[in-house]
Amino acid sequence: MLPPYDLLVGLTLLQEKSQKLDTAISGWNGVLVQVADKYLLVERASLKEIVSTSKVTKVIDHRSWLVGLMSYEGAIIPLIELTTLINEKNTTLGLDDRSVLVISRQGGHVGLLVDRVLGSRDYWSDNAELSHIKTSAKGFCKISFVDGGQLVEVFDVEKLATVIGLKRENSTSIV
Repeated sequence: MLPPYDLLVGLTLLQEKSQKLDTAISGWNGVLVQVADKYLLVERASLKEIVSTSKVTKVIDHRSWLVGLMSYEGAIIPLIELTTLINEKNTTLGLDDRSVLVISRQGGHVGLLVDRVLGSRDYWSDNAELSHIKTSAKGFCKISFVDGGQLVEVFDVEKLATVIGLKRENSTSIV
């Protein structure tokens, strides 16, 4: 049996190694979607449901990204054309064969219109196949990385809420 001092040193070394692993490895899990030519990961924590566009009422509005309104759980929520927001130009895509991601935040929901839902994904920063992990304040992404030659951006729902006016700076979110 080892002396108590050696056991304490070993325990301390194990704790330090564990702490290094906890800080060095991070992960992102969510639903991977395609919006125009971009691949976005919408984190599961903010995703309420994926629905069809059959319940959408189109609106005429000066905000080109506001496509319409839809009913969700008894409330009327805005439907946002993500392609227009991200590319900063109007899209010619209609509503057919597209999906709506219902995003939930404190106090309400918003629908994000996406071109395709590619499925559930889990990414870990220690994955050797991921490369060029970057923290970004550009656009609506907070992290980006390359997976299998494809750039994947982790979508920042809070930034979206601030930009489109559903959340004021330094306040609680409506979205």
